Amino acid sequence: MTAACRRVLGTGSVVVLSACALHAQDRAATVPGMKVLLENARVRVQYHDVAVGETVPMHSHPAYVAYVIAPYKARLRTKDGAERMVDRQPGDVFWGEPTTHTVENLGTVPIHNLIVELKDAPGAPPECAWPSSLDAVAAAPGDHRVAFENDRVRVLDVSVAPGERQSVHAHCWPGVVYAIWQGASRDYDGEGRLIGEVKEDPPESAFPQARWTEAQAPHARHNLGARPSHVLRIELKR
Repeated sequence: MTAACRRVLGTGSVVVLSACALHAQDRAATVPGMKVLLENARVRVQYHDVAVGETVPMHSHPAYVAYVIAPYKARLRTKDGAERMVDRQPGDVFWGEPTTHTVENLGTVPIHNLIVELKDAPGAPPECAWPSSLDAVAAAPGDHRVAFENDRVRVLDVSVAPGERQSVHAHCWPGVVYAIWQGASRDYDGEGRLIGEVKEDPPESAFPQARWTEAQAPHARHNLGARPSHVLRIELKR
């Protein structure tokens, strides 16, 4: 999506936005039923679904990070005619530079990816309000696995076992939280004070869910449920 298209997103002009999306070959124009989970000034979070044998017409993405939900094999063709084959497994996380391409599903099951598109150009990294020792990976490494990282994003795969109370940690960067499952729990601040509670497991139909989060002060979660909580956190480093 071009810078001009990003400016239009903030105007609320439906007519101009539609023309801009078509000019940019935005995927929303080529796939009208595209599922958008979350959109704001910085990101668009969507499901990228391609049926068996289907080819998504030529469309464009800004820089993005993707999480593979179901295994797939696909042929990608770019606007200059280059072609490549991809074969990915559930849990794979990968980065994509801005591109215009088609996607053909060559597998036996539908392609199902979570895609987080970055709308804005990279800026300077924000100054962190907390010491590096409180970074989630440093302070609570047993719960936070780095699934992917480059100069733009860090993707954390966060799992908290039943009955576990996390070590106090913080998140310096804003980003997207994709909750695969979160049940009954208590949240505490850095001083051990209760700041939030979910008393009963939400219904399965409530998940997965996507939400935006700003940088997060020192905190810890106590999983009170009978199953592990599982969250992806896509942090925007700049």
